[in-house]
Parts: sequence; structure tokens; C-alpha cells
Amino acid sequence: MMRLFFLNIITIFHYCKADDYHHFQNLTLGESYTNLTTKGDLITSLFTVHLENNLTLSAFRVSIASDSASLNNPFNVNFYHAKTIHNIVLPRVQTQNGKSFEYLFASDTLCDNNRSTIQLHQPIHLSVASYSQSVFSLKVESVENFLIGSNKFNSSASPSAPRYYMYTFPDDVDKVNIRVTSETEICGKIVTRQVKCPLFEASGLVELSDAHFFQTFTKFAGFSIRKNYIGRQFHIAFIVNPDETLCGKPSNLIGIFGNLDRIKNATILISPVDEHKFLSVVPLLVYMTSIAIVLTLTYVKFKFMDSHENNELDVFAETNSEGIVVVDKVWLFEPPSMVVSHNEYQKQGLVKDSKYFNFLFFQVFGFVLPAGITLFVSRQQNRNNLDVCYLNYLCSLDVFGFNAFNSMTSSSSIAVIGILNLIIVFRKKIFRYQVPRFPTSHGVQKRQAPKVVFLLGLCAVGIWSIVTVNCPRSYTYHLNYFTRLWVWHSITMWIYSKRHGIQKWQQLYILAFSSASQFLALAANIFELSGVPGFIIKILFAMLSFSSTAFFCFKYYFQRPSGIQENQWIVSPLQTVECVLSEQNNVYRPLKSKLALMTCLMLSTFFCATLPCISNSLLYVAILLVASGQCQIYLYYYIIQKIRFERKSFKKSYMFYTVTIFAIMAINEFSSGILLSRSFTSDVSLTPAKSREMNANCFLPGTDWKDILNYSSAFDLLMIMIFMDFIDSNLKSVPKKHIFVF
Repeated sequence: MMRLFFLNIITIFHYCKADDYHHFQNLTLGESYTNLTTKGDLITSLFTVHLENNLTLSAFRVSIASDSASLNNPFNVNFYHAKTIHNIVLPRVQTQNGKSFEYLFASDTLCDNNRSTIQLHQPIHLSVASYSQSVFSLKVESVENFLIGSNKFNSSASPSAPRYYMYTFPDDVDKVNIRVTSETEICGKIVTRQVKCPLFEASGLVELSDAHFFQTFTKFAGFSIRKNYIGRQFHIAFIVNPDETLCGKPSNLIGIFGNLDRIKNATILISPVDEHKFLSVVPLLVYMTSIAIVLTLTYVKFKFMDSHENNELDVFAETNSEGIVVVDKVWLFEPPSMVVSHNEYQKQGLVKDSKYFNFLFFQVFGFVLPAGITLFVSRQQNRNNLDVCYLNYLCSLDVFGFNAFNSMTSSSSIAVIGILNLIIVFRKKIFRYQVPRFPTSHGVQKRQAPKVVFLLGLCAVGIWSIVTVNCPRSYTYHLNYFTRLWVWHSITMWIYSKRHGIQKWQQLYILAFSSASQFLALAANIFELSGVPGFIIKILFAMLSFSSTAFFCFKYYFQRPSGIQENQWIVSPLQTVECVLSEQNNVYRPLKSKLALMTCLMLSTFFCATLPCISNSLLYVAILLVASGQCQIYLYYYIIQKIRFERKSFKKSYMFYTVTIFAIMAINEFSSGILLSRSFTSDVSLTPAKSREMNANCFLPGTDWKDILNYSSAFDLLMIMIFMDFIDSNLKSVPKKHIFVF
């Protein structure tokens, strides 16, 4: 590098003395010259390009190539245009990720601070020198589309031939959208910075100013620029990276190296944005409509289902005597020898609802604070790096200081459902509201603790999305698995508690499995483990899933129902103390259908957990499949058991409402599946450039498919909650000791 420095100084000295013993060779603007030869011994060859005053000029580009250039025989070119001086050295050497790349061709655009007409029509002088005689090609041309308007134009660049242009904000425009598209997957970069010279170094790398943005891309790059941040004028530079390391992983590079010259063509469009349009109001209207639906359904559910304590009859219509309610078990249910009932009302055995607010501690300190702090710190450090945010730049609504206002509003709908229903559950404590009731053992015991965990899970999903969706990052996305696993497991435990009660191991199960899964997801996605380490992570997840499901099945099969004495229940294989049993006919046993459920759960878990090991499926997909599969199988089993044992207690109104709610859930699940296939507009498991290839246009103005999926998911979770509250309403007048456990 010192040799190149001295070569540059000597060349400038020779140029200063050129009038004494050299003459200039005239060149024509826009014409290509080949087979030109340097004199060697650092003797400069001088050229000049005279410009006609009647030409409309905006900028000039100089291109030079020489196959004779090398590190031992560097080739130096200096350009002088009025007060502008620029230098090119061949071979042009660029360094990226510790690798050096040499190019025998270079093309640069002159950066003129003074862009007056007098300045632009000044002659262009060139001096060329090398250590030994070398043949080279030279071309000086005017740059088309240098001053960017509102029309799209095509540009072509390579690693040693970057391109840049200039845009001027109209007086009535404060914000513009930049869109760059390309047909090839060659890795490139788009940089916007304040108008300031010089723009490029001698090696062709861009010099960044304080006010700048950059984004790598393959087929699409897009972002917004505001006048108050970058200034009235800015440069947009189109650069091609020397290799693909910044845009793709080795597995994604197949077929990209067909173009050895790495020439990339792109279409550039800068369009003004009118922020006073109706566009920014559309997400708010969609949001208010969805929230109105949520409020209406929540009020109706509270009015008809949550207003009575314990899902029982009205206090003025019921009595504390069980003798008034006559239930014929012979015709209502199967013979009691097949099933086990709740023999008594054990209120003292409940886990209080407030105990489940321990989950709130894990929510706040486990994911809200880490996500918020991480995003705040990274935003301060990388505010100019638009690669860190995995957004749908074709539809993200940049208003009110947010990068994706539409996604924030749609994500918050899930949190609204959780918060509203938490207020309803704890309305007595919040509003000091208490209705006097007589103690009774009718109906299904009201178990709000699992519901509280479910509602806290909704708040977790919604709040996490609100915090992170403005700038999704790959290193915070594992927290999403934690919150969504929480929701699925809470529904499973809610179903479990309806017949088996609430125990402390349930909350520990949710926290342990969710936390372990998110750490495995963090290791797999953040550190991008592959090969043997990645396979070990997949094996650990399979072992975790299989062992946790086996633990749940064990607890489910051998848990002794309330009211059944120890000598009236089967002996657990892990029980060390031998129980004194009564006669065989007096020992209650679990339903044989439990074995079918356990078999389905184990097979489903085995298939979903081993899927990443035998295919290219991502680990986080398997994590969600395990939890959601267990929940859905258990729910279907519960419905089948109700029909099997309690079908004669179904009234027409109960059947109508149950079938209607379940049909709505099924239709919404089917619709969500269709929306899910369309909502993949970004992917944090890919590089930012590859993720932006998935960007898609809006479904509605300011609302993309992922927003519609968020609203659909919120509605689906609300219907699940209504269904869970309503499913056992047929038993509210039945004495608890006659309700069977399955």
C-alpha cells in the first residue's frame, strides 16, 4: 500500500510539470478507447475531454481496464475536473470478511461538490502512469439518470464498478419510498447518505456519513427516507459485494456463481409519499373493528356465562340442599364401574388463582424486559443498519415514528383479549364487587387458575409482539416460542383441570418445558448451528418432548381423583410403599380409553419431535407442532368422552351453541391455515437479504396478510376461551359427586 501511495504522489508531481515536456491527447466524451499504452517508468500519459457548452450534463463516469496491472505493476489514474480530484488504482483491491478480491477493471463516477453549470462544463483531465509499459482501455461518459426523478430506471454495477445517483426532495415532499428490484441473486447493497464528496474510496468502497442508511439485497431492497433526517438532497449508491457471504448461507449459494464478472442489473424507483392520505387510517379502522368484535363477544360471554359464580344456577333459584336435584345415573351415564366420579367437593385442595400470578414474574423478567432492552440498545447502535429489521418493506406502515405501525396494532389485539378477560375474572377484587352465595356442591367446580394462566399467555404473546414487531430481530425471536408454548400448554392444563383438579406440578410443567424449548430454539436459530452441533440440538429437543409427554401421560393415568381413598385406587409403578387394598371389585380404575389417548399423544410427539432429525424442517416448527398437537388431541378426546358419557344430558340449546362455537373454531382454523401460507412475508431464520425476497404487497391499504393472520389468531383464541367456558355448562345443576372423571 505504501508503494501505491508514493506512486500516486509521483504521478501528481509529473502532472504538475507536464506542460514543460508533455502534450495532452484529446478524447471524445462517450467514446471507448482500447489498446492505449502507458510509457512506463512512472511517466504520465495525459488526456483531456473538452465539453461543449450546449450539452446537458449531470455527472461523469470514468471506466478503465488493464490486464497488465498487478500488485507488482500497479496502474494509477488521476482525474481532475475543476476543483474535483479523484484517483483509481488497478488492480482494485477490496476486502470482505478477511478475504481479498482483486479486479482489473474499475469504473467511478466523479463526485462534484459544486454542481453549477460552469463547473459541469469544465474540461476533464486525466493522467495515467505505471511502472512498466501497459496496455489499457479508457472511457469517459456522461451519466444518465444521475438526477433521479419519480420514474424508475435501470442500473448496472459490479464490485469494482459501483454506481451512485442523486435525489432532491421537492418542496412539498417530506418522505420518499426507495424500491430496488433485481432478477439475479447476486449480493448487492443500497446506501443512502447526505450529499457530500467524496462518496467512494479508491478501492470502490462507500464512505459513510453520520446521516445514512444501508441495506443488503438480492432481489429486493426497500425502505423510507425522511427529509428532516437525511437533508434536502441525498446520494443513493448501488454496490455489488465481492461474494455472497452477507446475503446467503453456503446452502443457498448453489447456482449463483454462473456470472463470473458479478455484473448485477437492478431497477431503482424513488417515489414520494403523501402521509396525509387515507392509507395511515386504514389499520386503525381495521383495528377498531376487530376490537369492537372482541368487546362485544367478551361482554356477551360475561353476561351469559361468567355472571354466575361457579357456573351454577342463579343464587335466588338454587339452594344449599342437594336432595332437591334428582339425577338418575342409570340413564344419564354409563354404569359407575367403568368410570370414577368426583365423590366430594374439596375446595381446600384448590390452588388459588393469585398463586398463578407467579407467571407474571416470568413474563416481565423473562421476556418483556430482555426484549425491550435488547431492542433499545441495538436501535441506538444500529439505527442506520436497515438489515437488522425483518420487515415486509412493501407494506410496513412507517407512521407515528414506528417502522411497522400496522403490525403493532394487529398484534395488540391478542393482548387486549387477555387483559379484558383478566379484568372479568378478578372483577370482585378489582371493583370490590361481591355477591353473597350459599355453599354448594352443584356443577363443575369453577377452576379459574388455569384460565388465568391462559389469559396471561395471551398477554405475553401480545405484549411481546408489540415490543418486537416494530423491528423483528433474529436474536429475540426465540422468546416468541416461549410465549406461544405457554398458551398451548395452558389450554391443555385447563382441559386437564376440569376433571382432575389443579396441582402445582402443572405450572412447573408449563414453565420448565417452555423455557427449555426456547433455549434450544435460541441455540438452533441464533447461533445457526449446523452439522454435528445442530443434530445434537435436535436430538435434545426430541428427548425433551418425548420425556415431557411421557410425564404428562403418567400423571394423567395414575392421578387419584378427589374423594377416592388410597386403598380404592390402583398402585403407581413408582410407589415404594405397598398399599393395603380392598377387594378387587371395590378398586376404582382409570378408563381404558385413557390408554388410547396416551398412545395418540406419544405417537404425535414422536413424529413431530423427530421431524427435524429426518428432514430439513426447522426446529421452531417442530416445537409448536408438539405443543399444539397435544392440545388438539386432548380436546378432541375430551369432547368424545363427553358425548360418550353425558350425551343424554345435552339439551337442544346446549347442542346448538356447542356445535356453533366448534364450527366457528373449525372454520377459523381452516382460514388461518390458508392465511398462514400467505403470511410468510419475512423469515428471521434467513439472512436479511433473503428474507426481503419474501416481501409482498398489502392485502388492504396499510394491512398485509400477517396482520389479517394476527386478527384471525386473536379471534380463534377468543373462541377457544368461550368454548372452554361453555363446554361443561350442561353439568351446572348436577351434584359434583355424580360427575365422572375421564
